[in-house]
Amino acid sequence: MGTDANRRGDLRGVPTALALGWVLAFSFSSGSAQSTTKTFRTAVDVTTVDVLVVNDRDGRPIIDLKADDFIVEVDGKRRALASADLLTYGVWPAAIGPMSEAQTTAVSAPPPLTHVLPARWFVLAIDTANTAVGGGRSVASAASAFLDRLPPEDYVGLVALPTGVAVEFTKDRGSIRAGLTKVVGSGANKAETIHNVSLAEAYSFVTGRQPGIWNAAVRSGCYQEDAKSCLTQMESEARFREAAARSAAHMAVSSLTGLLDKLSGLEAPKQVILVSESLVTGSRFGAIDGPDLRTLAVAAQRARAHLFVLHVDHAVLDAVDVAERFASRTSSDDMAMQRDGLQEVAAATGAGYFRLTTTLDPAFDRIVRETSAGYLLAFQTIDSDRDGKAHQLVVRVNRPDVTIRARRQFVASRRADGSPGGAFPAGDSGAARPPEPTAPARDTTPPLSDVSVVAPSAAVPVPTVVQKATAYLAGYLRTLSSVVSEEQYEQRLERPQQGRTGQGSLVRTVETQRRDLTSDVLLVQLPGIRGWYEFRDVFRVDGTVVRDRNDRLIKLFVEPHANRLAQADQILEESSRHNIGDGVRDTNLPTFALQFLLPAVIGKLTFRLQGSELVDGKNAQIVVYNEVARPTMIRGDGDSDVPATGQFWIDPETGAVVKTRVETKSGSVRTRIDVTYRLEPKLGISVPALMEERREAAGEVLQGRATYGNFRRFTVGTVEEIKKHEPAEGID
Repeated sequence: MGTDANRRGDLRGVPTALALGWVLAFSFSSGSAQSTTKTFRTAVDVTTVDVLVVNDRDGRPIIDLKADDFIVEVDGKRRALASADLLTYGVWPAAIGPMSEAQTTAVSAPPPLTHVLPARWFVLAIDTANTAVGGGRSVASAASAFLDRLPPEDYVGLVALPTGVAVEFTKDRGSIRAGLTKVVGSGANKAETIHNVSLAEAYSFVTGRQPGIWNAAVRSGCYQEDAKSCLTQMESEARFREAAARSAAHMAVSSLTGLLDKLSGLEAPKQVILVSESLVTGSRFGAIDGPDLRTLAVAAQRARAHLFVLHVDHAVLDAVDVAERFASRTSSDDMAMQRDGLQEVAAATGAGYFRLTTTLDPAFDRIVRETSAGYLLAFQTIDSDRDGKAHQLVVRVNRPDVTIRARRQFVASRRADGSPGGAFPAGDSGAARPPEPTAPARDTTPPLSDVSVVAPSAAVPVPTVVQKATAYLAGYLRTLSSVVSEEQYEQRLERPQQGRTGQGSLVRTVETQRRDLTSDVLLVQLPGIRGWYEFRDVFRVDGTVVRDRNDRLIKLFVEPHANRLAQADQILEESSRHNIGDGVRDTNLPTFALQFLLPAVIGKLTFRLQGSELVDGKNAQIVVYNEVARPTMIRGDGDSDVPATGQFWIDPETGAVVKTRVETKSGSVRTRIDVTYRLEPKLGISVPALMEERREAAGEVLQGRATYGNFRRFTVGTVEEIKKHEPAEGID
């Protein structure tokens, strides 16, 4: 397959057979100087680093540097360079500035130590998770202009991160432009809340740093409301705002890392242009759970990729835009936070950072100039480098007024037997000179359509899905709280037994125990961080009536009673004792998992997307969650933390939760509870239809299956009565 092949990838991001092959060895011109240049026989002697050196003022490459002009330091100690080769692309004048039509003749005899590569490889990576809804239009317009600036020999790929459009490397500019029209932002850091909690205020509350910011927010937001109720709501909004920003940052960095990992299969210098409106790490508030920039930096090294971070900063305009619902109380801090993460990405990877408030055109112009020539440096790798750790790398030159683009660290590999040495990882091929040309390798270009590490291409970004689900639950739980259902709950416990026959032979058997429970189930709103609690009131066990069915749950929460909560706890404890198996189980309730989507809890979790599935006629997106904060919602023996993980199946259009999963592991005990919802025509809402439970502990396996019916609505609102007779703070 020739290098002029020109086939486009699938715009929907579905992996396709690649149309392009990459010439694994460079195609460069030969000259008399090449034959006398020292080369290294093996790849274990040197480490290589791609470097761009450009004029500060206009970004034009500096093309007359020799090895003695470079200073390379590893962990603060200088290393001698084995070589410093100049790499340029196709047409020599491109390396020194704009060209006229008469200057575009190909170079036949470039200067000594210069290698002419056939093409550049660009990737436009659009961070949709941190771009406002509608923000993709300005990006698409500027990126389209960028394509016009590239010579036809260059390859371009397009990826929307973390999910969405992916166009494979191609010379066909039309396919890239078509892909750009499909880029849509999700607006993760534009989330509005009732009390207009800003990014800075959210991080001030969550981290406890700079408390004056949070205190000022509370004074401003709650001066006309009930103080306790307002404070609880603002705290919930702050957790939600911080969680959405943190999730979007993690998604952007992890998917960018995945992209770079894919690109490591393309052994050539690459230029990755990250376009984003914000990336919030919370570093100025001391946040410690930000995205993994170290892994990102190593991925950039292995990919031989130069990053360019383009910050499309609309924050200044947004701060004064009359269309904004409320003006932020901390607009300057918010702007800085949205900028911080992008600058941290640039610092970690040695990327160029450009902040743009009007158009991307100047940045794209400069990138075209800067990448028209660069250097491949090689320095000796010593045994202490090969400890599997990241080593600090600093590259300088003996020239004033220049900008250097080079990675800030490297990781050297070890030998297969674990001793220092061995083959270099991708991006550290180690050759002091590019190898001699070889035949093209077919279909080795890494597929860009497969870089979305958190979701399939058609998915809605996870912050948007989670926000919709949280908003949906606010009304859904109140509606469901006026409904009582009848539960038929079958439990089966298999317990291994061991004994001996009369002849002394060892015999293993399984003892099976069964339990059938019939209960009333009711959801109510109570004080506390969860706010919503579900109660099971068992009235029949294995067909035997254990109490009269008198709707005592309804009466308990509707009729005034001084010891209402104590009696509710007593009912819950009584019902839990009817479960078979060891230990008390009070999480095996159908709506228990929904608590992890409440505003007051959502900040304790991380989220990611994992495909989609058809549930009850809806094409639901699967959101995986992990509880990371302590204390955890589920408590174990001795009040120990039991972190939960699981999945939500969410209708991306409405936010409706159509299926849930909660999983825990504590010592040898593993649990999993799945609940599926269906529409109940008589009530006009979705209700739990099926709960499936599995618990494994010390060889025992307990399985449960519950179905729900006989739904009936009572007319007195539970929440209103609780508020009337027992004012509840902390209700979400």
